[in-house]
Amino acid sequence: MSLRGRASLYATGVMIMAETGWLRSEAQANTFRVAGALFFVFGIFGILLPIGAPSNPPAIAVVSFVAFGLLLAIFGLLGLVWLPRMGCLPTEAGVLIRGFRRTKLVDWDDISQFSLGRAGWTPRVGLVHLRDGRVVRITGIQAPNVGSRANAEALIAALNLELGKHVANNPP
Repeated sequence: MSLRGRASLYATGVMIMAETGWLRSEAQANTFRVAGALFFVFGIFGILLPIGAPSNPPAIAVVSFVAFGLLLAIFGLLGLVWLPRMGCLPTEAGVLIRGFRRTKLVDWDDISQFSLGRAGWTPRVGLVHLRDGRVVRITGIQAPNVGSRANAEALIAALNLELGKHVANNPP
């Protein structure tokens, strides 16, 4: 019942579904990559700037530039590598949700529906509504503006389709 291998059913640009099968908001992942690259470049620039100074700058200035540059470079790597990986992967057992800090598997039998809604500071984020009333956020699926809303809604529709197929094949 996995979406893996069925990428042709979904329009290109709506989601990232390479060979891995992970569902993500493509615009969000690309934004993280671009911002991460900029932060990384500015961080490296901040680290190297004291080296090319024409005169001997004060030690506190060198330490400040290097520390700030390292911080920017670390945030840049986070944006380039870690943040674009957020999303969810439908599997036979359930939905594997990769967030900012942890990865969680939610069984199909525990899910009542998927939707877009408000969760914390995110106005339109993918949500997994559990049968016990709890809600799990899918941080990798977001619609922060009108342009990305159709993409996030298509991802949620695909997840609800998979949920419906699982329920039809595995009655309670």
